[in-house]
Amino acid sequence: MPVDFLCAITLEPMQDPVVCADGHSYERAAIESWLTSHATSPKTGAVLDHANGVPNHALRSRIEAWRVEHFRLIRSADLTLGAQIGAGSFNTVFQATLVQRVTGRSAVSITVAAARRWRADEAATMDEVKLLVKLSGHPHLVRFLGLCKPASASDAPLVITEFAPLGSLSDFVELHEDDDEFSSAHKHTVLRQICRGMHGLAEAGIVHRDLAARNVLVFAFDPLDTFATRVKVADFGLSIDRYGATYRTVDGEAVPLRYMPPEALERRRFSEKSDVWAFGVTAWEILTGGKIPAFHLADDDARFVDKVVAGERLAQPPGVAQACGTSLFAAGRPARRHGRRLRTSWRSSRSCLCRR
Repeated sequence: MPVDFLCAITLEPMQDPVVCADGHSYERAAIESWLTSHATSPKTGAVLDHANGVPNHALRSRIEAWRVEHFRLIRSADLTLGAQIGAGSFNTVFQATLVQRVTGRSAVSITVAAARRWRADEAATMDEVKLLVKLSGHPHLVRFLGLCKPASASDAPLVITEFAPLGSLSDFVELHEDDDEFSSAHKHTVLRQICRGMHGLAEAGIVHRDLAARNVLVFAFDPLDTFATRVKVADFGLSIDRYGATYRTVDGEAVPLRYMPPEALERRRFSEKSDVWAFGVTAWEILTGGKIPAFHLADDDARFVDKVVAGERLAQPPGVAQACGTSLFAAGRPARRHGRRLRTSWRSSRSCLCRR
């Protein structure tokens, strides 16, 4: 990767480059953080007392185009697997260490997440890689770093993405269930960022199909600064490209029943509006401290499906009105409407959350 694509502060490829008064481009979040404790340019050492960066659209376009054309094949010798940090029906996820090599610079080791796709053939893996490259520039979608092909034919490929130091949102919410640090304002920020990430997917013509708190990663959190919170939507393992269709029908795969709307439960129809429904369920999950949707039916999926199809919905949890305000729960209500056409769009959901 060309050196000018890397932020001088993080030494990582820029996603949201801005030009500052020193004439150099930096990752927006990195230069803002830098200037909280420095008053000089990271590049020149000259006085630079504020960021006031101007978006560098030209550089961002060059980086995105380069990524698509040169998605990274990572040598197995540069990747060291560590502890397993997650597992699902289709993959096993490890914390790993990746050695990054840039021409003219010393090698740098960074922590990454490595997902081994056990049931995916090479063609399916490459399709997923193209999807990840396409979406990795969005600030609220997990960033793809490369693909590590197996050292032997018996191994599965590893999809390498950025590592979230605070883990999944489901684990994070449970961790803070009994304290006041994860406030209603923080939850509002999290819902808004999830909505932005999902809107980005929809604009790219992608249906996620597995949105839930477990598939949102937490990258930053400060109990004293709501806006320092940063989450990203992850795990596009079930995603489908709509190619302009209003919905797609998918058969013969494991599906997340508790997050599916009536049309998906009855006919396996998935669309932007089924993702919107899952967002409503995810909002309920966050506001209840990570409870299982309809937990009183945890061992009876068939009865749960019957109730959803019949029109029953998740109730406002006890205490939410006092702890989080009815407005946050109400923000997810249009997402849970029975008819697909009656549900809100991602654009409308974003507007609704920004007003609250």
